[in-house]
Amino acid sequence: MAMISHELRTPMNGVLGMDRALNQSPLDGREREQVEMLVRSGEGLMSILNDLLELSKIEAGKFELEHEPFDLHDLA
Repeated sequence: MAMISHELRTPMNGVLGMDRALNQSPLDGREREQVEMLVRSGEGLMSILNDLLELSKIEAGKFELEHEPFDLHDLA
C-alpha cells in the first residue's frame, strides 16, 4: 500500500502544480471555476493518498507519534 501511495503521489503533485500554475493565468469566469474545481479535486485525492500512506505506516508499526505540548482549550 505504501508503494502504491508513493507511486500515485508523484504524478499527483505534478497535476496539482500545473493546476495552480494554470489558475494564475488569464482565464474567463467559467475556465477559472473549472480550474478551481480541478485543484480542489486534486487536493482531495492527495489527502486520500496521504491517509493511505499513514495507514500503511500504522499497519507496518512504523508510525511514530510526536509528544508536544498543546492547549486543549485553544484547540477546541
